[in-house]
Amino acid sequence: MFMTIELRHIEQILALDKHRNFARAAKELNLTQPALSRNLRVLEEQLGVMLFSRSRPQIEPTVFGQHVITVGKSILQDSRRLELEIAQLNGLERGVLRVGAGPLPADIYMGAVFAKMSRLYPQHHLHLQVNWPQDLVKLLRSQLLDIVVADIRLIDDVSDLDITPLPEVQGFWVCRAGHPLAQEKAVSYRQLLEFPVALFHLPPSMERTIAKRANLPLDQWNDAPNGKIECYNTSVLLRTIMGCDAVGVAADSLYQEELAAGDIVRLSLKTPEISSRFGAIVQKKYLKSPSVKTFTKYLLEVAGEYC
Repeated sequence: MFMTIELRHIEQILALDKHRNFARAAKELNLTQPALSRNLRVLEEQLGVMLFSRSRPQIEPTVFGQHVITVGKSILQDSRRLELEIAQLNGLERGVLRVGAGPLPADIYMGAVFAKMSRLYPQHHLHLQVNWPQDLVKLLRSQLLDIVVADIRLIDDVSDLDITPLPEVQGFWVCRAGHPLAQEKAVSYRQLLEFPVALFHLPPSMERTIAKRANLPLDQWNDAPNGKIECYNTSVLLRTIMGCDAVGVAADSLYQEELAAGDIVRLSLKTPEISSRFGAIVQKKYLKSPSVKTFTKYLLEVAGEYC
């Protein structure tokens, strides 16, 4: 006899696996213990297999039960995702969007994009999490984020991801006004390394290119003999650069006010290798909700303004 496993069955099996106890699982599910026991027994009879062993002090999933647990988690996640997408397809007016962003794209883009979203959809709920790209992608795959904006060079595996590239952001080296290098007509990488280097984390490919341009072994560049300050907070890096002789990296879309005011100075060093590869990242297997599509549209508009 063919048996259809319903979502409620999966929820009950996952609760039993979580608690390994009928009473505690029933409490979480707002069922009576006899009702939960009966539901499991009927399901096992119809499937023709045991899903849990009851011979030990606490119940344990059998090989069949473990398979249902493994597959069931994904099915339940997909079901909840489908419910969310259908709700979002009803309109953007009262939607929810969970965005993850790396530190740089968060500082460069997110304020302007969120402002656009909020002006047009004031009742929309926007959540931003700023973190390391690899960690954000894990949350995306776990369906805890709807979209991630990050440098794709910092993500190991993108095979299951749909990436919308953003326009390249060109970076350049800067120092404080009055710095010994500020008035130099031509600055070399070797001169840079005579001072502390204040940087956010660079993609390995970029570090290799910089070391090659500086005619330095990669380990010598990484060692930064006169000091290195690594930080993922651009405000902290800015205050560091302005307060000492450290040199750092900026862009026209980053530290705009300080560059215009002359508080920090662009150094005379060509740096084609210092550029972004930001992308708007979602999972391939899921439908893009109206919220995600609208966010991506505004993100591309804002990014285009900074080119």
